[in-house]
Amino acid sequence: MTTTTAIINKTIPPSHGEIHKYDRCHYYQFRNNTRDMMNFVCDDAIKTSQARVIFYGGVLVGDVVFGILANKMIPESSRWLLRQGKYDDAENIIQKIAKVNKKKIPARIIDEKTLETPETANMYHLFSTLEMTKRTIILLWNWIVITMVYYGVTTHTGGTLGGNVYLNFFILAIVEVPAVLI
Repeated sequence: MTTTTAIINKTIPPSHGEIHKYDRCHYYQFRNNTRDMMNFVCDDAIKTSQARVIFYGGVLVGDVVFGILANKMIPESSRWLLRQGKYDDAENIIQKIAKVNKKKIPARIIDEKTLETPETANMYHLFSTLEMTKRTIILLWNWIVITMVYYGVTTHTGGTLGGNVYLNFFILAIVEVPAVLI
């Protein structure tokens, strides 16, 4: 229904001299961005949904392709394999890592008798006591707030900082690199 309304909305040309009349499609204040420059707002609003479909189709295909490639090319963690009881696979991966790093390690480095089984934990332990429940809720709340602030800063900098939208976003991305490394 929204698409039909957006297609019907057409820009009304100026009628008398410098007086411009616009319909409700131009009621909102639009910023200078790709959506407006390519006229995705009123006359060609169908392009917006087409671009969205193409984008998410690419995301879907990319997820599947790169997921399969990652499963084939990246070995599993030796720690995970040890926890699952796959000692031979874990030892083979450690041997490959040692070979790449040009280090020598003993032929049999994992002794199954000396391995201790660690205590298993699950999500219920986060809420086992009142103190743990408080800490869990506080951390979850902090995580949500930080994520929302990060989203707001990265997506709404173009209109609020002034200047070039792409340059502002690039500067924010560069500033983010040391923050991730620290």
